Amino acid sequence: MTGRGRARGAATLLAAFFLLLLLSCGKAPQQPPEVEILIKGNEYDFDPAGFRVPPKTIIRLVLENVGEQEHSLRFESDVSRLRIFALPGKRASALFTTPREGGYPFWCDIGSHRFFGMEGVMTVRSPSDR
Repeated sequence: MTGRGRARGAATLLAAFFLLLLLSCGKAPQQPPEVEILIKGNEYDFDPAGFRVPPKTIIRLVLENVGEQEHSLRFESDVSRLRIFALPGKRASALFTTPREGGYPFWCDIGSHRFFGMEGVMTVRSPSDR
């Protein structure tokens, strides 16, 4: 290879390097927003008993047990595996991404707490939906 051929090869490699560098500087994938929701559990209710969040949002759901008994917060449907448990005077939390739009009931699954009214609904809706 001649000196001119080497120079062209080096220029081509350098151009390819800068092209790859430029392409890698594009926008990074957008992370879903993260929101913390605090729910207080007491005998026998949740405060608030419902909340609204957008779809595909990372939620840190915090259960603060302000009652004198153990309490939990459990979801049905798409988030059915989610259960948060808190002893009296303690907090516990779970991190999850909200599912598709809809209403998702939650309740305390300890004893008959649900029967006495310890339940609520997480509503997943786009901010533009009223």
